[in-house]
Amino acid sequence: MHLDSKDPLEFSRFTIFLDAFDKRVITLMAKKRKQSQSGIIRYIIHNWIESYPTILKESYDIDMNNITGEIKIVDHPQVIQDLSQNSDQHSNLKRSSDLSRITFSLDAFDERVINLMAKKRKQSRSETVRNLIHNWVEGNTNILKSNYDIDLNDITREIEITDYNQVIQNTIQKLIRYSELFNEIEFDILAEQLKISRKILRDIIFEHNNKLEKLGVKLRIRGKLIVKE
Repeated sequence: MHLDSKDPLEFSRFTIFLDAFDKRVITLMAKKRKQSQSGIIRYIIHNWIESYPTILKESYDIDMNNITGEIKIVDHPQVIQDLSQNSDQHSNLKRSSDLSRITFSLDAFDERVINLMAKKRKQSRSETVRNLIHNWVEGNTNILKSNYDIDLNDITREIEITDYNQVIQNTIQKLIRYSELFNEIEFDILAEQLKISRKILRDIIFEHNNKLEKLGVKLRIRGKLIVKE
């Protein structure tokens, strides 16, 4: 690919995987602005690039003026700033801490910067974009709060609750299977076997005992033992 022959308005496609935290922020930003997630990602990348020319120069040896001249961009900023032109809508939140896949596109200018950043750090373009997005999110808490009504502390708590509930449900299913193998077992041994903390195991036995009993398992704690009745 020869960048100097590429139409500056032509977009190059990227695919990245975001964790639940950054995906949630982008989802809420897209919902607030009624834009696509890919459009929000393009905005974040371009905003970061334009906001930190000194970092690009000092840490990555990237001169913005050289790239502008190389690609011969005339109206590049308008390409990104008008997010309302995006027609695809992908605002579904993946309620999991697993990485979530998003495909988006960049124009020649931002693509060139990302390529140079990735080359300098000897990492993939996807990893470079992931780090950039996360840094932008963490560095713009005030903008997220004032312009998008997004509180990062709320998102952290939401994800922690979601992850905790998922651990509880997964552990209950494992506990049902393991209960066929014992009549009584030491509390610590069972917690270790389930790969959970003692607190989570206590929570399951005390707070989810009705669900366990509906699934045919009745457990009680007796001293250091868990007994199946």
